[in-house]
Amino acid sequence: NGYKGLIISIEANPLMHKILVSRAKKDKYWHIMPPFGLGRSESYSSLDITKNSVSSSLLPVTKTGVSSLEGFKIIDTCPVKILTLDSLTSKLLGIINDYAVDNYSIQLKIDAEGYEYNILLGATDFLKHVTSINIELSIEPFHEETLSYREIIDFITSKNYRLFSFDRGFTLNSGRAMQIDAIFSSTLISP
Repeated sequence: NGYKGLIISIEANPLMHKILVSRAKKDKYWHIMPPFGLGRSESYSSLDITKNSVSSSLLPVTKTGVSSLEGFKIIDTCPVKILTLDSLTSKLLGIINDYAVDNYSIQLKIDAEGYEYNILLGATDFLKHVTSINIELSIEPFHEETLSYREIIDFITSKNYRLFSFDRGFTLNSGRAMQIDAIFSSTLISP
């Protein structure tokens, strides 16, 4: 039930990677890449693994992040190889070809806990193949060195994408939205 097309997942957190591999066994169109992170250039970094796992990041947590959820508590770190989407373009297009997907369109989903802009910087050529971008944007950054949501919107729209829709993401008990999930399209559907 749900999405029936090809999914290619990239996950740096080794614990989350194992979960994805297990879930993907039930779906012949779900390809899990080996564990690594994405960024603006190829390098090695350290991933802070948080108690809730989904807030794990390559960036240090801000005071806002620490005070927002206990789940932001760092419980471990692990080394991570960082690659760029540009360096993976041929590989990713080859996977699409291997699955014999005709008339495909690529939606790039980025949820990288403050590291989204770095991933986009490493995807200049790859974005030429991408029809839509689904990205998590922080209204109030939880991680240091995170660009504001407005700066990321400006960057994406400078690459000839337009905002298609957005939804409320992580929200505090008070009702204050801290993150939004935005979708940008290079080919907008007419009303």
